[in-house]
Formats: sequence, structure tokens, C-alpha cells
Amino acid sequence: MKTPETYDWSSYNFYIGRKKAPKWLHWDFILGYFGMKVSAAQKGYENFVLSLVDQEYDSQLRDVAGSILLGNKNFINFVKEKFISCQKPDKDLPVLRQLAPRVSTEAVFDEVDTVFGNDPVFSRNLKIYLCHRHTGEKLKSIGNHFGISDSAVSHASKRARRQIEMNRKLKKKIKIIEKKLLSARFKT
Repeated sequence: MKTPETYDWSSYNFYIGRKKAPKWLHWDFILGYFGMKVSAAQKGYENFVLSLVDQEYDSQLRDVAGSILLGNKNFINFVKEKFISCQKPDKDLPVLRQLAPRVSTEAVFDEVDTVFGNDPVFSRNLKIYLCHRHTGEKLKSIGNHFGISDSAVSHASKRARRQIEMNRKLKKKIKIIEKKLLSARFKT
């Protein structure tokens, strides 16, 4: 079993004064929780860390949502509703996709069937495309709904996207469906 002082990627030895801290390590904030004098704070920090070695404890990070939000469910829901729900998806901010409320597969199916129900093959491809874009499900999971492979989902989604881009009337209908789907996800 490794001890904190033998762990290669730890700053523990700097915090307890066994090694000279590099200039980039600002340890005064953390040590300030353990005392006003450096030597007492270092000893307090060392005792704190050693008291947890080989002990089971609840990680304070267990409730982190989307790698950025720490708090109880009420707080996380408050942040999602107040600040994240109004954000548009952004490929440069994948955490928005992770935290944003999801569109359900059932909602996609219902909306597409309402608008394109008379053409089952065409509506199937649109369902795949919209599920791929808005549900947050993995390709394999989407494929399971349609009895196809994950690569077939990707190809069907690309074909549908190309069709939508080339047909203005279709593009307009899809925008209406997407608007309904995206607004409905905040009502649940």
C-alpha cells in the first residue's frame, strides 16, 4: 500500500514541509484551514491526511454533475434551469450537452409521426436524425430502437441531414419540430 508521501503525483510532501514547494504551488490557502503558524498548519494537514489513510469515506466529488457543478440535486437543478437551459448546444462546450435536459426518444417519435406519419421510410430516417441530434443517446442505443447498427445510425443521420439541407420546405418543418422538442424538454 502506498502512503501519501510516496505517491509520485502528489504535492503532499510540499504541504507537510518535507520538500521545498515549487513557486507555482500556492499551499497557503489549504494550510490556512489547519492553523495560523506554518509549522502547526503543516502538522495539522499531515494528521488530517493520515487519519483518512485506509479509511472509507464519502468523496466530496461524488455529487459533481457534468464535471463542473458541485452541490445537492436542488442546487444543480436550479443552475440547470436558470443558466443552462437558455444556452444553445455548442460543440466547443460539451458539458452543455451533458447538463442540458434531454429530449426523449418518445417525444421525437411523436413529433415526427404527427408531421410525417404517412411516409414510414422517410419518417424513420428523420427520427434517426433527430434522435442523433437531440436525445444525447449513444449511436448503439439509437440503433437498438430501429434494429440497426451504430454505423447505420450515423449514415442514416447524415443522409437525412443532407436531404434537409437541400429542401427548404423540409428544413422549415424540421425547425418547427426541433423548436417543439427543445421547448418541451424544459416543461418536464
